[in-house]
Amino acid sequence: TKIRGTLSLYCMDSGLLLSQCIGEAVSNSTNRRYMGANYQMLAMCRNPKFPSALIEVGFMTSVEEYEYMLNGGVEDAAEGITRGVLDYFAAQKQWCQPS
Repeated sequence: TKIRGTLSLYCMDSGLLLSQCIGEAVSNSTNRRYMGANYQMLAMCRNPKFPSALIEVGFMTSVEEYEYMLNGGVEDAAEGITRGVLDYFAAQKQWCQPS
């Protein structure tokens, strides 16, 4: 298929920033196109107590991406997820600073 890249999904508004931060970081670490953060009514992301996101790091329907994931892409994606979570906390910190 022609579907390729990194896609991040969120359900509650609290997950939008998390979804964006992780999605961009995974895209950068895997050198794949970032398809943006998209709202989708996902049962796994509906907890209003905590920000949550679902990150699609690659699509198995693409032979190129499937082979990439088998040959080190998973480790690259994991590094991106880690960096994205740290970016999220850094972005949150700016809102917690006393004025």
